[in-house]
Amino acid sequence: NGDVVVSGETTSADLPTTGIGADIGCGSDGQCDATGPYTPFEDGFVARLSADLSELHYCSYLGGSDEDRPLVLALDDNDQIYVAGFTRSVDFPTTPGAFDNSYNGGTSDAFVSLIDAVPGGGNNHPPVADAGADQRVGPLKGVTLDATGSSDPDGSVVSFRWTQIHGAKVNLTNANEAVAHFRAPFVRPGTTRVLAFELRVTDDQGAEASDYTRIDVTRESSPESTRP
Repeated sequence: NGDVVVSGETTSADLPTTGIGADIGCGSDGQCDATGPYTPFEDGFVARLSADLSELHYCSYLGGSDEDRPLVLALDDNDQIYVAGFTRSVDFPTTPGAFDNSYNGGTSDAFVSLIDAVPGGGNNHPPVADAGADQRVGPLKGVTLDATGSSDPDGSVVSFRWTQIHGAKVNLTNANEAVAHFRAPFVRPGTTRVLAFELRVTDDQGAEASDYTRIDVTRESSPESTRP
């Protein structure tokens, strides 16, 4: 989708981490102070930004109490980031079931990490937006837009936003709630006006999803008048 993924080294104790980062503190104590013979101490990091670099979707330190240096990145079709490099940290963060969980001595050891940097944070999965079924209504009728079918597989949906994207302008009430309302516009006999609305939902980790619904406002033709 054009997002930018970058890795490197930092000595910043206030690197702007976001999401469910694999490592939220520089070094082992969050201070980036060197504890080994190699100085200056630098911690690795991995970040994901929007294509125009205006939004930081994910950022995490990656390292332990000594120097850690990511060198190469790869991104697969599931938004998972593979990063490899070398570390001089005996406490480099590892996970259960990894091929090798211990530092093997010498001046440095290699590492390979797999990071699920989904926009909105770490292992967070985006919500599912449900704008409801398309509807067919009469003119000047009250219409309800219902997003209560929306869900989040690993958390909760915390915000809703309805936006009209097509058709005669209507006055939406409760546009920032799961259930919104408006009154259908007037239409002439035998005609239909098509209205379309976008629903955007956000989960408790900041990830978003969208869905759309269509409202056809229809008025039947008047019966032809007859004379005896």
